[in-house]
Amino acid sequence: MKFLKTSKYGYFLIWAHGLSYRDKILKQIRNAKFIDILWLQRYNPKTMKRFIKVVYAYCDVPSYHLSAKTDYLLNIPSETFFIFFRNNDPDERYFGTGPFRLLQCARIKKLKEKLRNQYNPRKNGKRTEYHIIHASDNEVQVNFILRHLGYKNGIDFLKNKPNDNLLLPLFLPKFDAFKIKRINSSQLFCNILKGNINSFRTETIKIEKTPHYAFLFGDKTVYKNYINKFLGGPLRCDYNINNFSKLSRTMCYLRYPYSTSYIITKEIEPNKYLILDGLHRASILLFNKINSFPVVIK
Repeated sequence: MKFLKTSKYGYFLIWAHGLSYRDKILKQIRNAKFIDILWLQRYNPKTMKRFIKVVYAYCDVPSYHLSAKTDYLLNIPSETFFIFFRNNDPDERYFGTGPFRLLQCARIKKLKEKLRNQYNPRKNGKRTEYHIIHASDNEVQVNFILRHLGYKNGIDFLKNKPNDNLLLPLFLPKFDAFKIKRINSSQLFCNILKGNINSFRTETIKIEKTPHYAFLFGDKTVYKNYINKFLGGPLRCDYNINNFSKLSRTMCYLRYPYSTSYIITKEIEPNKYLILDGLHRASILLFNKINSFPVVIK
């Protein structure tokens, strides 16, 4: 008998001594077909000791084991990187025995161990237990850590906001009142980040001036550098070269707007619209000389 699969939400946490491998780790997680990355966030804890307690607050193993397991974290920088995801094919089993028996997704556990085997520090040619990555075991932990990070709705933040007519990204609050209007691309503007991850501002420019548009003309470096500079800070969706390349190849076949994925805008001046979501799609349309298309105006 085949049972319906229920998706589960989880997170990976890269500790400071693993951040130099961040892009390689993200690539491997993206390649896991059962995972959809939903949200990326850099986080600098004020004190590592308290943060470690938060991370392991709902871990069902003896406290003395956790202390021995995490002492090394007190001697690394207070820098972390969260990768929140939806697990579309959870395979939950019990691992360990006695007080160390835990219910975990076998697929997530296997991926976590693979990453540790590759990137954990080594001593005398052998892997140490100074783990560069941690993974949640259950949704209680996900809910708790999201609240700690300031998301008052906890795990509900990661779930798609209900709207029968419009697919909303996580970074936009839900809204019901909007109109759909066909506009010319010359009326569209967007905000591009300037500065660095710790001190940034936005500059309102035309689509043709963006790293996204430059990417479509073959300048992948400017786009890659832009994403890498701000990923996990002001940019928290899983933007990356592979996804953008795939979208640029397939979008015309899907015939924008496919499903409910409209470019979302707001009017900032009469007949002047700022893109709130959909700059990648707008860049592709313009690159393909499609200069008039429908957008949502909220």
